[in-house]
Amino acid sequence: MSFRAQNRVVVESLESRRLLAGQIVQNFGDVAVDPNAAPSTYTLSNFFADAALSGTVVIFDTVLGNIPVQLYDSQRPITVDNFLNYVDADRYDDSIINRAREDFVLQGGGFTYSGDPETYSLDSIDTFAPINLEVSPVIQNDEWTISMARTNDPNSATSAWFFNIIDNVGLDPAPGNDGYSVFGIAVGEAGRDVIRAMKNLNVYNANSLYGLANNSEAFGFLPLRNLPTSNPPPPQEQNFLTIENVYRSKFTYTVTSTDNTIATPTIDADTGVLTVTYGANVEGVATITVQATDVNGTTLTDAFGVQVGDETQAAVQVTIQDSGTPKAVKWIDIDGTESTLTIKKSTAVVRFNGEGITQSGSSTITLAGTNVSVESISFTTSTSKTKLSLKVTGGDKRVSLGDISAAAAIGKLSLKAADLTGDVGLADVSTANFGTMSSGTFTVSNARTLGFTGAFGATLNAATLRQTSVGDVSGGTWTVLGGAGSITARSFASGWIGQFGATLSKIKTSGDFAGNVTAVALKSLEVGGNIAGGILTLTRSVADAGKAIDSIKVKGGISNFDLRANGNVGKIETRTATGSRFYAGVATTGSNVPDGAGDYFAPARIDTFTIKSSAANAFADSSIGAAVLGKLDLRRVAFDNANEVFGVGADSIKQLSLYNNADKKITLKNLADPTTLAQLFADKGIITPDDFSVVLL
Repeated sequence: MSFRAQNRVVVESLESRRLLAGQIVQNFGDVAVDPNAAPSTYTLSNFFADAALSGTVVIFDTVLGNIPVQLYDSQRPITVDNFLNYVDADRYDDSIINRAREDFVLQGGGFTYSGDPETYSLDSIDTFAPINLEVSPVIQNDEWTISMARTNDPNSATSAWFFNIIDNVGLDPAPGNDGYSVFGIAVGEAGRDVIRAMKNLNVYNANSLYGLANNSEAFGFLPLRNLPTSNPPPPQEQNFLTIENVYRSKFTYTVTSTDNTIATPTIDADTGVLTVTYGANVEGVATITVQATDVNGTTLTDAFGVQVGDETQAAVQVTIQDSGTPKAVKWIDIDGTESTLTIKKSTAVVRFNGEGITQSGSSTITLAGTNVSVESISFTTSTSKTKLSLKVTGGDKRVSLGDISAAAAIGKLSLKAADLTGDVGLADVSTANFGTMSSGTFTVSNARTLGFTGAFGATLNAATLRQTSVGDVSGGTWTVLGGAGSITARSFASGWIGQFGATLSKIKTSGDFAGNVTAVALKSLEVGGNIAGGILTLTRSVADAGKAIDSIKVKGGISNFDLRANGNVGKIETRTATGSRFYAGVATTGSNVPDGAGDYFAPARIDTFTIKSSAANAFADSSIGAAVLGKLDLRRVAFDNANEVFGVGADSIKQLSLYNNADKKITLKNLADPTTLAQLFADKGIITPDDFSVVLL
């Protein structure tokens, strides 16, 4: 018995791209346990999240790599529930891709390999009852979507499914055509690359091996690996495109331990639960490292320490609680600062390091010892009325605090004298005030008021922020999945990166501003000093309500800065502009003035742009571009720019004011005709400049 290879022509199709990004939303805290302690478990979805992926996400774990698929839970409840029944019952484990039709579909979910190399047989997947066809609301069978396979009976779908590898309009519901139910989409380029690799394999007509008619679709286009196209032998296990497992998760995880005899970590891929098992009758320390890879192939890493046995005895733990005693703990640090932590409406474990530590007192525990410091504060219970306050006297009136963690809501943290030296992991918090935090990770679910009196240079992860004030933003990356309200600081350093998944109401600084910020929109950017570098990217489109940014107001000057707005821009006001770009709906990010229709991707506008300084060369080596420009007052332009073109580009300009070569202010209005522009310049006494350019489409 033999089978033959089908002719295969490889065609790569264009794909749409989605910007997805996983985030660490909560950090793992260090663990201290006694020998032979019971295992610890962690639900990994509490620590890693991807806000861009709504609904259930499953991972197809295949021999060629992982394919993440986002399911349409709300639009296709019956179909998704049916598919997940097979996932949860492990029916897709060791199943195969049995059909790869060029420029059509990639189908699986129907068969598993028996494992018998002598018979190369395939077994049908045990199925549940068929389901009714769901095609309302209409979701098109576009490229990368996944749909349920069925017979000619529209209500016959069971376990089989297929990926659309092109836009299959013929599979959409239409008069006289029941259509096929789309219930998800492959997300992330890494997973789509796996589908591309699958569809580009050689396919074989293997119907004769399984006693089927030669023209059967069941195995007439069977994709196989590592077989010759001429006179191939019967396929073995290593030749099939096998799906080893399908499980629910927005990430794929790996975990390691520096010492498995102390702590052995394992992850259940089906449940997304990390279990750490501690060694029997052993003592020591280990570090557990967890890596989560999102649908784009980006890896997030977090780690935590484990101490077992005598290692835990180097520290002293004090439990402070509102419902009993003690309610406070007092200590003196290395520089002589006396500090007191007091708690209300909560219970917390405060862990201290030091030498020769002793305890005394009842309502307030007083610690005595050498080099006493706080390693961690862990809230074991808390509510929205919880308060933790810090009072300091003597010394430098500053105190270092290590890790701080709380799994439930907190009302108020009054820790302005604290310099945070560890990681912070909080749930919801109403008000939290600290001193400084130069490194580490600060994670909070939702915060109404967050403040640092000094410098903040750590990584910040949050779901939402309402009002944030910082002495100086000295660097770090801020990732806020939702709204972030207002952010104020004395200054923002160039190393700062801000990534916001919604609209910001205000960024305000009394000093200089720098850094790279991405947000949906920003109502106002107010800078008391200079903008000294960075990129502001705003994704709100022209079609959306509201402007991408209403106002940029800079008391000093702007240099080496890019504004990249997809939508409309209100007013921009600065004393000077040097080496900067101000674009709305413009695709180019280079130094040249946008000069062609291809440079504009949206009919966006900039309402006003005003240079406040009357000094020479106040507007130099900078460009302004939008389809529609309002009133521009550029004052004294540096016409000569060492042969580097800069200036203004638009489809129309309402008003352009600048000083001509005779240092006389002139105003040009309603510019829309590029053929008359040169004459207008000449009439106003502007000699054709060497490098300054005004380009009208």
